[in-house]
Amino acid sequence: MTNGIKENNLKINSISFIVVIIYVAGFFLNEDGSGSGEYDYINYLLVTQENLTKDFLNTLLNKGFSGYTPLHFIFYKPIYFLFGVESLRLINFLISFFVIIIFYQLLRMRFTEIKKNQIILIALLPTLDPYFRSSAYWFQNEITGLIFFLFSLYFFIKFNNKNKNKINKNLFYSILFCGLAFYTKQNYIFFTIFYYFYFI
Repeated sequence: MTNGIKENNLKINSISFIVVIIYVAGFFLNEDGSGSGEYDYINYLLVTQENLTKDFLNTLLNKGFSGYTPLHFIFYKPIYFLFGVESLRLINFLISFFVIIIFYQLLRMRFTEIKKNQIILIALLPTLDPYFRSSAYWFQNEITGLIFFLFSLYFFIKFNNKNKNKINKNLFYSILFCGLAFYTKQNYIFFTIFYYFYFI
């Protein structure tokens, strides 16, 4: 029985390790599973980041953000200024691991009966998604938006686990990060709508 459990844990841990290795390898191989990550990076994201860093006000008022919301570029402005254009992809890729970490914490909060190594494997599943991988590898704003969105969920779950009739700081933080997610990626407006229907 014990040997069976150890063998099962070894399999899960081995699979998790392989998934991470494949994910890291994809970055160094310039993988673009979505088919548009590299194109958007060169023609839109990089151009917008360069314009914003050089002249924020003019970019905001005249040139715009190539259809993107501004918070992603504002967040990366000091990184671009300090480390240069080549750092953008690497920093975005490294930050994508925070998506996995926060997702893992959310799963731990929600599914306390599942073993830790199994939750780690589940939390790593987004790294197998071509769209997520391209977003992480090619400086897409999805990663920044996901981090804010997951923080919003984290504080919402904390609020929901306590007295839901009492307004507290967890609710405030949840709404705050939801707003930040929206100003990073407009798709997250759906969670703002969820808040509206939840509290009416």
